[in-house]
Amino acid sequence: MSKFTATHRPIFQRLRALSISTLAVAVLGLASAASASATPVNLVTNGNFDANNVGNGWSSFANGSVPGWTNTRNNDGIEIDHSAILGGAAYTGTTQSAELNGGTWDTISQTITGLTVGQTYVLSWAYGQRPGSGRQQADITFGGNLVTSNFSSGGADFLTWTFNTFNVVATSTTEVLSFAAVAGLGNPSVGNEITAVSLTASDVPEPASLLLLSTGLLGLGFARRKKA
Repeated sequence: MSKFTATHRPIFQRLRALSISTLAVAVLGLASAASASATPVNLVTNGNFDANNVGNGWSSFANGSVPGWTNTRNNDGIEIDHSAILGGAAYTGTTQSAELNGGTWDTISQTITGLTVGQTYVLSWAYGQRPGSGRQQADITFGGNLVTSNFSSGGADFLTWTFNTFNVVATSTTEVLSFAAVAGLGNPSVGNEITAVSLTASDVPEPASLLLLSTGLLGLGFARRKKA
């Protein structure tokens, strides 16, 4: 015969409700911690081309001297511009950009490491058209695969920016990200501006979901207490 009788039932019901409430509080703590770490990590080095600083002008830098980036088409380096000299405002949150047509039609690339095979990543960047560029095209590739192409109409009266965002999947732990000016289009020394380059994992924790779960558990705990 069981040693527990009906007189013990309220005690066990209260303990069960307390356990659910304790679990809910723990989940709330996890939600708070997830919220604090929810900012995705940008895997791109020098995505705003802040280095090297060109002050209020522009400069062309030899390969190996711009952190994260290399001109993989030719050896005429990478041009970095202060956006204010290009005929318009800088892209939000930036002051500088790389010009794919710095001296001629260039390709700038960065090798991204630490990727997870099969993982989806969010790739984003801002593409700038500047006056006097002529009709131009920039091809963006990730892991050797074309992500998209950006186009400049060549008729912009002032510097204009277009924000791009795409999902890409890593097929290796290391992938090459490239921005390539299409040769033969437009002015070979003006245009195809790139800045705000970012690559982040798409599976950032969602604190809101944890918060909903914890709220439901708290509600269940209170309901059980009420019945008790």
